[in-house]
Amino acid sequence: MKPRSLTVLLLLSCLAASAGEPYFCVREGAELCYERTDASSGRLRRTTTWRIDAVSAAGSGFRVDYTFTLRRPGGAPMYGGPSEMSVEVDAGGDVRMDLGATMRAVFANMFPGADILSEGEPTLLPAGMQPG
Repeated sequence: MKPRSLTVLLLLSCLAASAGEPYFCVREGAELCYERTDASSGRLRRTTTWRIDAVSAAGSGFRVDYTFTLRRPGGAPMYGGPSEMSVEVDAGGDVRMDLGATMRAVFANMFPGADILSEGEPTLLPAGMQPG
């Protein structure tokens, strides 16, 4: 077998083996931190933190509860501070996120006395999604 054919075969085997994994962190207690910097100067613009608070059974899949926080370069929280959010992950690894509820959580922080409602269906993040 030619080396190129073997490489392609191994790559496809790896991709097939990883299919069905959720495109979302499901490790309880994990904390993901992303830093957004200015491309030209390298200056920090903001930091985004996702803390996985709980992973529980839900139907044939599970529910992931997490806390989402945006911070300014000096560390001060943006948009009223941490927001509690959740996603549903089905048995095949597809993730469903209710973007309306996500925005409602952020706006509830910004306007604590407001009665904020959201409607709509969850957005699908398929298990086969790839970066780029």
